[in-house]
Amino acid sequence: GSDTGYSETCSSNQVAGGGGGGSGGFGVSSQPELFLGLAYSATTGQLMAEVIKGSAFRLAGSSRAPDTFVKLTVQSAEGRSLFKSRTPTFTCNPNPMWKENFVYPINKSQLARITLKVGVWAKKAMKRRHLIGCFALGRGGLGEEEKSHWQDMTEARGEQICRWHRLVAEDKNS
Repeated sequence: GSDTGYSETCSSNQVAGGGGGGSGGFGVSSQPELFLGLAYSATTGQLMAEVIKGSAFRLAGSSRAPDTFVKLTVQSAEGRSLFKSRTPTFTCNPNPMWKENFVYPINKSQLARITLKVGVWAKKAMKRRHLIGCFALGRGGLGEEEKSHWQDMTEARGEQICRWHRLVAEDKNS
């Protein structure tokens, strides 16, 4: 398809209303998605990630909405974890609204060499967790939307760029 992405510029206090809904259906489809804001300030050397909201989170074989949290990991080019963060757990909601901000000290020279991995997890009984889906931005980003979001963020001069990202099941170790 041509323009299947949904994007807009927003500040950390301003979130796109209406649950997504771009021309490609991001944020309103039955596939799990996450609305994420990114900004980079070369002046302060800070990468800012805002986990805004999720859409269509569910677990196979369960009629109950899952208890979910988002885990962010900043990795070096060698795959070493530099920083790890996570949101609080949102209970029993298929469309959670977090609005959680995370700030990472990243030099401008490091920016092209890091990967930001984002995973949405469901808490299950007995402290077990299940990966609903994930995606990666930066050096390790594979999808066109992820590459575009990262590129737009690097060119935005500190303004936050917000996009919907489809969550994909990961078949290798995270």
